[in-house]
Amino acid sequence: MAEANYTSSTRPPKKHRDPNLIARSKDELKRQQEDYIKEKIKTSAIKSLRQGTIQPFPVRVGKKCKIQLDDLQMRLRVDEKTILNMAFAYAYNESIQKQIKIQHLREKLEDMIIDEESLMFEVNEYTLDTLFKSGIEDAIFIYLNFGIILLHARLIELDTSAIF
Repeated sequence: MAEANYTSSTRPPKKHRDPNLIARSKDELKRQQEDYIKEKIKTSAIKSLRQGTIQPFPVRVGKKCKIQLDDLQMRLRVDEKTILNMAFAYAYNESIQKQIKIQHLREKLEDMIIDEESLMFEVNEYTLDTLFKSGIEDAIFIYLNFGIILLHARLIELDTSAIF
């Protein structure tokens, strides 16, 4: 009679995992870690803002934008902090609404801004949240300058046509 040569093993069978699945799992883990870090930074920044420990920081604006900002302040009788935060929010919302690509804005502003000046910018909570939402490295420069130009054109010059 033929004997069965069966040897039992106590180890489970070796799993053969799909390399694509492994790579996807690693990418997903990395993304989750990055999201966690971003959320911690955002929470910490908002907490610092509420506690009043975030100091105003210097931002670059074009010379023409600085003149327009001064004009907005004088005519609207509003402080610089309010106008800067309003300009940032307005430009961000306008670019989202009109689906203007950030690269297009960056190029337009770089062509327009010849001389730069520095202002101290004190962000509010909405602006801080928008900064994190945008995820753009030079968002402050782009949206502040774009916002000042838009506000001046629409509120002072009463030009409602598309600027960019």
